[in-house]
Amino acid sequence: MELHLSAPSRFFPVFSVPGLSFNLSKPRSLCIGSCSCFSRGQSLIPKPQLNPKTITPVPDPREEEVEEEDGDEGFQEAAASQGICGQIEKLVFFKRYKEALELFEILQLRGGRGGVGASTYDSLVTACIGLSYSGFLDEGIEIFESMSRDSKMKPRAMHYACMIELLGREGLLDEALELIRDAPFSPTTNMWAALLTACRIHKNLELGKFAAEKLFGMEPEKLSNYIVLLNIYNSCGRAADGAKVLEALKKKGLRLLPACTWIEVKKQPHRFIFGDKSHPESIKIYERLDNLIKEMVKQGYAPMEKHLLPDVGQHEQRMLNYHSEKLAVAYGLISTQDYTPLHLVQGHRICSDCHSAIKLITVITKREIVVRDASRFHHFKHGSCSCGDYW
Repeated sequence: MELHLSAPSRFFPVFSVPGLSFNLSKPRSLCIGSCSCFSRGQSLIPKPQLNPKTITPVPDPREEEVEEEDGDEGFQEAAASQGICGQIEKLVFFKRYKEALELFEILQLRGGRGGVGASTYDSLVTACIGLSYSGFLDEGIEIFESMSRDSKMKPRAMHYACMIELLGREGLLDEALELIRDAPFSPTTNMWAALLTACRIHKNLELGKFAAEKLFGMEPEKLSNYIVLLNIYNSCGRAADGAKVLEALKKKGLRLLPACTWIEVKKQPHRFIFGDKSHPESIKIYERLDNLIKEMVKQGYAPMEKHLLPDVGQHEQRMLNYHSEKLAVAYGLISTQDYTPLHLVQGHRICSDCHSAIKLITVITKREIVVRDASRFHHFKHGSCSCGDYW
């Protein structure tokens, strides 16, 4: 049975159902059309109507108590306050970070900060991370500190991890380490992993090695931790130390698997590995990719030969132009309409070279490309990526 909401009054809505209609805003009988409990046309005498003015709205526990002289205005005020935190979280989910922070400022002006929950604070710090390239570090620190100061809520591990990432994006690695040491609980893997990623981005070898050793003790079998350290050694020109990491992997029975990228075209998945020529359309794929590389060179592209893939071995470096991500993108371009976005799944972290290349490809082809790698979603559009070049 369908239920339709139409022409609501100020306090009581009007509902209409096929064969059954009633209006809670007016004291009249219910006209029953087709219902098994009543005969057609039977009337019911309604109970006495409540005066909306006498109803006192129950304040939302997440908001401060709203006191208004007029009951109608108080009800509306409480209703408006109730959804602000949820709206903030939704705005952050859709990456509308500035709007989320502006809405939080409105909440502060209304005096409702004390009712902000942990998930909303997590979203707010995430918004500051997303806007870190625009100088929102101070806002993130203020939000983090206000959790215990204004809302009397202790920051959780996820909030610390977000703050470490925010500090890491700005290159404040010492401050990030100090935050870990000052945490009122034992640091979690996410906190050390955020610091390790920051060390990889900023090529801080000593601190990166320290964070990696912490992670090795907590997650001895997790391959990605070793790979990030391997990349730090490689980017710093410490090939001998990188070889020791590979040797440690062998002793633990862990091995590097070839990076694979999948793309779905016409509901059919297609898998690519670096230098892959097994695809039936490999000739067209390589031809399209070679033409793309020529166009990218005109745009200033230069292969990042010094950067090892975050999750693969040295032997792939010789085939930099034909990484699995580039092959999958090339196949998507020749197999779909010009306006169609491309959606890829990468089993490892996307490498720096492919990340830069795909940004240029979106400029050349006017396509949007979404890559889900082992770290996060990357939404490439108009020559930029949603990760802010930090992953």
